[in-house]
Amino acid sequence: MGKRKRWRRHHVGKFRLGRHRGCAVAFWYDEGGKRKQVTLGQTNESAARTALDKFASKAELIQPVDEKTIGYLFEQYLVEKVKDGKNPKNFLNSWKALSPRFNEMLPQNITEDSCRDYARERFALGLAPSTVWTELLQLRTLINWSIKTRRLKADDARYVWLPNKSKPRERVMTSEEIKAFIQHATTPHIKLFFIMAFTTGARSGAILEMKWDQIDFESDVIDLRGEYLYDPMSKTRRKRRAIQKLTRYAKAALLDAKTGALTKYVIEWNGKPVKSIKKAFKRTCEKAGIEGVSPHTVRHTTGTLMRKDVPIEVISEWLGHSNIEITKSVYAKTTPEYFENAAQFIDQNLSD
Repeated sequence: MGKRKRWRRHHVGKFRLGRHRGCAVAFWYDEGGKRKQVTLGQTNESAARTALDKFASKAELIQPVDEKTIGYLFEQYLVEKVKDGKNPKNFLNSWKALSPRFNEMLPQNITEDSCRDYARERFALGLAPSTVWTELLQLRTLINWSIKTRRLKADDARYVWLPNKSKPRERVMTSEEIKAFIQHATTPHIKLFFIMAFTTGARSGAILEMKWDQIDFESDVIDLRGEYLYDPMSKTRRKRRAIQKLTRYAKAALLDAKTGALTKYVIEWNGKPVKSIKKAFKRTCEKAGIEGVSPHTVRHTTGTLMRKDVPIEVISEWLGHSNIEITKSVYAKTTPEYFENAAQFIDQNLSD
């Protein structure tokens, strides 16, 4: 008789799928560590997974409010967001930091002071204000979601205090740094990435996902939008991308790279598309003696340099912002040059 085929692991919150004497069961562990088990009445794996989902949903709704810790609610929140097609990485990163303090805490016990204490501890570890703000915002979002989905009564929730965010990053690369980076980019893929990042001002994701068929060398047009498969069951949203005029510098670099291309992706290494550019980017910065620069800094540099002579409406479209107000908030900042005419006007009225 052959060996029984194992089912894939499946769980919803604390409830896990198992088998006992060939029949599906839902099992979990109570606060004392004692195993609890309920028969689901299914022998087929697919039907058993569905049965566990239904059981967990009902069990969660009837669970007393005072047993719903922040950790328990987070497990439910994570499951639902994954179903909606969301990438859990950001949620998990925030929860890793929040968990030691809030995992066993009940929502009604959250106070502004407990949030302040958490922020102080994180700041003492050297975390940036924006990082701590994001973590506590995730906690606030979790509480609001729990109320919205009736997993928590509004009367049993408390206000989540947030610190001020960090000052906006205004780091802009100088002409010397731009040239130094290209000079020290010893691998073709990082050099081409930087050229495309600087000439298009596009986000890293758009550049790494770019394929050769998005570039029209005859018309000198580059379509950064690429393919996008719409899924009505997924709530993930891709940030807006632009259609741009291909610059002469970028065109020359692309034509040179295309002669040795092994894949359909523009940015490739060892015959494979590049998934992340962070490490190679950091190594190149170190070789070039450049500090405080990330791939996003290149995008910000492009927008800042364009600000001097290019209308804000064009910058907004070029960078693929969803609305012009975002562009204005970042790039339409006053500078001493902006006030030059006003200063001259005042001087004229004071002169003899």
